[in-house]
Amino acid sequence: MKTIYLDNNATTRVAPEVMEILVPYLGEYYGNPSSMHSFGGKVSRKVKEAREQVAALLGAVGHAADNTTNAPTAAKVRIGTYDSRSLAIAYAGSAPFNQWLSGLKSQHDQAKAAGDQKRMAELEAEGKAGQKLLHMQGFSTAPVTNILDQIKDRLPAIKEQAHVEALVSKWDQAGLAGYPKAGTVDVTEALVDALHPTDRQRKSAIEIREHAPIPLQQAAHMDD
Repeated sequence: MKTIYLDNNATTRVAPEVMEILVPYLGEYYGNPSSMHSFGGKVSRKVKEAREQVAALLGAVGHAADNTTNAPTAAKVRIGTYDSRSLAIAYAGSAPFNQWLSGLKSQHDQAKAAGDQKRMAELEAEGKAGQKLLHMQGFSTAPVTNILDQIKDRLPAIKEQAHVEALVSKWDQAGLAGYPKAGTVDVTEALVDALHPTDRQRKSAIEIREHAPIPLQQAAHMDD
């Protein structure tokens, strides 16, 4: 007996040609298209292609097919957020940090050999200041501008891959307030990897996110 279904207003059978296209994304390609990893990136590209195809069919321009209503709306702004503590911990095991530390020690040894007490004191003060700043960045919420400067050449690519317009620390309330309606994408791991930390430092950089930051004043006086 042939079934005649008259309730398509409630549920409608998916067309076979549509099902054929969808099946891979219900099983093999299940990655999050908003994520930074390559697995999700494959899905993201397919989503973009689908939108472009729909836009072409509708005669739309640009991202018009992204809209879910009939009213024209601007594309939603997205920003990349990150845990600044993770970057500080990753930086502590990176080549730029080791280069700075080695240079500081070398200059101190030279000053000591020359009997230059003033220069020795200046370098020791610089070392202590650097350690204090790193404590405030790695255990609290101090800005990591100096660390981001170390990877500034890679930031445009990270922003492009994440489809974000800006990078803002998750602890920077003033910075976040500048994007009140923006969507957010976490780019912490992408920034950490850009610093090329050791495996041990990377593990610590990721694990710190499981704990709340300590007050800035407490971090500033950890060596007192």
